[in-house]
Amino acid sequence: FIDLKITEQRLINFDKQNWRDSVRNSRKLRTYLQFKESFRTEDYVLLNQSKYERSIIAQFRCGIIPLRIENESVNERLCKFCSSNAVEDELHFLI
Repeated sequence: FIDLKITEQRLINFDKQNWRDSVRNSRKLRTYLQFKESFRTEDYVLLNQSKYERSIIAQFRCGIIPLRIENESVNERLCKFCSSNAVEDELHFLI
């Protein structure tokens, strides 16, 4: 006899742990870890937003939005949209 509820819960727990391990071990997902704490659908996904808006938020959260910090040396990463001479990283992009 196999208890399906117990089996389902074990599979969910396995997936959650696998997700946590893979996210923690990824250098690219450093921003994602700042916002994502649990393995669930986020509230912003359920909001009434355009496909473009959802895409931008998802790119930001996954660390794949094309910020200058990803592709240029430190001296070349300065934000071109303001006069603060700040490095264009995720925090600067948000603020």
